[in-house]
Amino acid sequence: QLADASATGLLFVAVRHPVDTDQRIVGFAFCRIEGPRLHLGGLAVEPDFGRQGIGAALVRRVFAACRARALDAVTLTTFADLPW
Repeated sequence: QLADASATGLLFVAVRHPVDTDQRIVGFAFCRIEGPRLHLGGLAVEPDFGRQGIGAALVRRVFAACRARALDAVTLTTFADLPW
């Protein structure tokens, strides 16, 4: 899924602050086009970087990609029950 998203320009990553020499990825989101909609297949932020707005920024980027492609909506799947 990540390779497909990357190939279609629908893999978005967040890296440590640009002035840091360590440009490691701290979050990502990947999507796919499903008909007239952009489906958010997954989003994750490294726990040490949580609560800093990274996830929100990734979601904003997904919505921008939806608008740029003139798609109708962004969709996602959630779980009704998680065992943990």
